[in-house]
Amino acid sequence: MNPKYSMKKFPLSVLKFGGLMSLLLTSLSANAALTHRYSFNDSVSSTNAVDSVGGATGNLYPGASYPGDGTVQLDGNSGYVYLPNDIISNYTSFAFEVWTTPAANATWARLFDFGINQGGPGTGGAGGTGGNGVSWTYVCFADGAGLYHGDLNSATGESIILGPSPAVGVLHHIVFTEDAAAHTAALFDNGVQVSFEANFTITPQAVGHTFNDYIGRSQWPDPYYNGSIDEFRIYNNAQTPVQVEADYESGSSITNASPGSLAGIQFGSSGNTLLGAIISPSVVATYSGLTNKVNITTIPGITYSSDNTNIISFGADGNFHATALGAATLHATYQSQSAALTVTVNPQPLVLQHRYSFDGQPGDTDIPDSVGGLDGTLVNGSSTSTLTGTGQLTLDGNASSAYVSLPSGILPTLTNATFEVWVNFSGGPVWQELYSFGTNNGSAGIDYTALIPHNGANGKLRWGINEGGEVDIDGPSELATNTEVCVTVSYNFAGQTASIYVNGRKVGSGAESKALYTIPDVDNYFGRSQFSSDPYFQGSIDEIRIYSGAASDLQVAVDSAAGPSNIVASPGALGSVTVSGPSSVDAHGLGSSVFVTANFANVSNVDVTTQATITCSDSSVATIVNGNVVPQNAGAATITASYGGVTGVLPVTVVDANSWPSLLHHYAFHDPAGSSTIADSVGNINGTLEGQASLNGTQLVMPTPNPVSAPNGMPTANSGWVMFPSNEGLVTTLPNEASFEIWVIWSGGPVWQEMFDFGQGGTPGFSLGGGQYIMICPYDGANGLLRAEWDQNPAYDVTLQGPALQAGVLSQVIYTHDQDRQLDKLYRNGVLVASAPNTALWSAFPDTDNWMARDEWQDPMFQGAYSDFRIWNGALTSGQVANLYTSGPGTVAGPSLQISPSGSHITLTWPANASGFTLQSSASLSSPNWTAVGGTPTVVNGLNVLTVPLSPIDTFYRLKD
Repeated sequence: MNPKYSMKKFPLSVLKFGGLMSLLLTSLSANAALTHRYSFNDSVSSTNAVDSVGGATGNLYPGASYPGDGTVQLDGNSGYVYLPNDIISNYTSFAFEVWTTPAANATWARLFDFGINQGGPGTGGAGGTGGNGVSWTYVCFADGAGLYHGDLNSATGESIILGPSPAVGVLHHIVFTEDAAAHTAALFDNGVQVSFEANFTITPQAVGHTFNDYIGRSQWPDPYYNGSIDEFRIYNNAQTPVQVEADYESGSSITNASPGSLAGIQFGSSGNTLLGAIISPSVVATYSGLTNKVNITTIPGITYSSDNTNIISFGADGNFHATALGAATLHATYQSQSAALTVTVNPQPLVLQHRYSFDGQPGDTDIPDSVGGLDGTLVNGSSTSTLTGTGQLTLDGNASSAYVSLPSGILPTLTNATFEVWVNFSGGPVWQELYSFGTNNGSAGIDYTALIPHNGANGKLRWGINEGGEVDIDGPSELATNTEVCVTVSYNFAGQTASIYVNGRKVGSGAESKALYTIPDVDNYFGRSQFSSDPYFQGSIDEIRIYSGAASDLQVAVDSAAGPSNIVASPGALGSVTVSGPSSVDAHGLGSSVFVTANFANVSNVDVTTQATITCSDSSVATIVNGNVVPQNAGAATITASYGGVTGVLPVTVVDANSWPSLLHHYAFHDPAGSSTIADSVGNINGTLEGQASLNGTQLVMPTPNPVSAPNGMPTANSGWVMFPSNEGLVTTLPNEASFEIWVIWSGGPVWQEMFDFGQGGTPGFSLGGGQYIMICPYDGANGLLRAEWDQNPAYDVTLQGPALQAGVLSQVIYTHDQDRQLDKLYRNGVLVASAPNTALWSAFPDTDNWMARDEWQDPMFQGAYSDFRIWNGALTSGQVANLYTSGPGTVAGPSLQISPSGSHITLTWPANASGFTLQSSASLSSPNWTAVGGTPTVVNGLNVLTVPLSPIDTFYRLKD
């Protein structure tokens, strides 16, 4: 038996220090402190293992013997060396250095194991007693995966480092070392660092007390070590690669061998790489006293940099990243030496490996691969699962359970890869798989990659790799049904990223580190899952292409535009760029998508929306967010898209047909301290302070903490809240479009505090369970998010979520409900964070339980301070919300007024729907005399436009309601 462990790769890890990235593993002395040395020069009759440095002499147990050649022989059956307790228990950093010849590498046999187990002192090992290990520090040469394995386990966690197993029958110089300050560890074999772990945190000190300090025996019922050991050393500090190499070359008889002086360093990396590649640095050093060069890539004090970070940059992960085409010179500096390497970043070659065009006739079962020769076979074909004769394959799902079986050999040739599919998905049950390449056990997938049009976890398009764990990339929604689309996956294994595209546009991307070429692909399918319980695919497939190499965004878009019958190797010269989208946008809507298409010499209508730079000429009218025109305020603007040095434009008008919003209720909390009510300065529905709620002249303050209601559903004596009168229409009489604006300083604390809750509890008047309500809480208990909810339990629930409020910071939250457009929006600090359709009506709410700081459930009550609370007649636009946020809680911002000089005149513009406002002017602000400005404005693009002569004296203008 052995502890479970996770297979790990061996990445470098770095810390950022100024402008350079340095592998600061810690400051080490030139030589680690040797604390114990066992040279096994004892007489053949001895049963002692003498420690010539630390005096911690051990004992040989039967099966361990001295053949008289300066080694101890362990027989692999029962022999081991028992060292004194706690021999390394006070160490943080350490190094074990061993010269040994393994006669066999039995699985989990320990070269050494210092720890404790369940049976107590002297237990463990194959055939022994004691059960399982509890804590340990060990090295074995063949773990359950056949790997060289260093391991520390304590009550607080486990750290593991893995490397290639040392060969049997050969003398090895083995080093296992940890640097506690840098949280790093390394394994060496014959002077060569074979593994480096950058997140190694458990130390012998953390492992603690040990009473079974064994050489050749495990804490577990594992095999004993079989081989001879010439020298066994323990250090209470980490060893550097340089010292390890010096010891290796000097041999087991010499300690503290000198490497000599550093003569030079050089890169061992290639001078060419591919776009998107991650380049792990490799630097070797030459020393005057050493024969071999030393890999000092991870040595303390080495620094790395690039002279052109736009092409190759050095990242926080300890690697160089090739991010653009061109050349850059990489630099490494260590002590007085430096090295440089010029690396050219080349485009990734994209090579078509397999192409399935489904050109056969109805009834055919052969599915030819016209490029790679890996022909498939249609299995369970029927009249509704057949080739059409016009270049498509139709599949009817579970009606016939038809699919295409493919031979193995698709994945082993792929590192970077691109999968392109033209498909018409018919919908149906979740977990259908369009293609799946890998292996299964007859009922469940083992290792595979698959494209899923509609996954059952979150209902979205999904591509992923399962190989010792699954990593998935999702699209924004399920794949469109009953229309042919091109779905592409581009996987850049070198860059550890993958992207999904639909009709040439990127719709999802993320990190992906699992390799395709290591997946055994004996079960390769079109239209079938690796899991027998999943449904078969239903729809039609027009074309499937598989490339080696990761296609660029442009190439994906070109292929999609060219269609399933054409392969365009090069788009040719760029001719023009076209911007399409709405010419008119509702100021109260969600905005509309902009499409940017490029026309090249060899292909037209290529979607380059996500690759183009899209701007709006007037951000007060509209903004561009993720390729969408997001309306702000009424007015006109021009959308400009630039791609490849060519531009296109789209004029857009934002229209606001609503009246300018006005206040229905306003609670400014300027009531005198000690008052028992909060005044509604507009609508005359005042609130009553309850419990420990108080006013300080500028704010409404709730106690911190503000306890959960008592079991009877009523607040406790220490609670504070505000109650509004019931049945006065606070909610039910709201107009079709209304907005709640609230300004708070949340004090933090438990989840599910609600800033307000209007409606009626399941038990009216009591906090015993929700009935019907609208509420906002700063930090919910479901996702840790800001939450606004319209809940007419149990029939109807609309939830909007955004980033949680920051405790101790003044925040604005606005919730708008638009019955005319059946649309709700949630804003946080002036920014739209969520929207959702909502068909419910204000009039459907009973408003008998209208509270601030209290809700209908037995949740913690809101703790913090309210600075302003407004209820608006009208669904505020994004621009109006942003303006209110800029103005703050002390000001009720009105429509903006813009003034533009032109020669001897000035032009004033303001929203045309601000009908309740009068344009006024004054020659002074210190002693103002505001008078109405004469003239009749002209309405242009939803704005009042008025041109007046330029006055010879200073003149100030305002809009007054």
